[in-house]
Amino acid sequence: RALEKSEPFLPFRASKLTHFLKESLAGNSKTSMLATLSPAADNVAETLSTLRFAASVKQVVTKAKVNEDKTADNVKALKAEIAALKSKLAKQSPDKAAETSADLEVKVKMVNKAS
Repeated sequence: RALEKSEPFLPFRASKLTHFLKESLAGNSKTSMLATLSPAADNVAETLSTLRFAASVKQVVTKAKVNEDKTADNVKALKAEIAALKSKLAKQSPDKAAETSADLEVKVKMVNKAS
């Protein structure tokens, strides 16, 4: 079934625990697994089940990557461009600076709305 949907095959069974941990076990994250075992003879079945689960989770390989926000980079670039244009305007004649300053203020308002 996983091959039909081109989803990665996960080597553990479908259970409530694996469903709950789906993003941590197979998602974009680094995860540590701590299996707590009991030395009591009454808990042998539970201990074996826990060990099987931990062994299957150990086989899962994830490739975590940094999530990047591209809009923040665009806003920073636009703000830097606005600052450069403002300094360029300050160096020009006062008449031209007054004419283009209104256009520049409109762009500043657009950038501020985007961020």
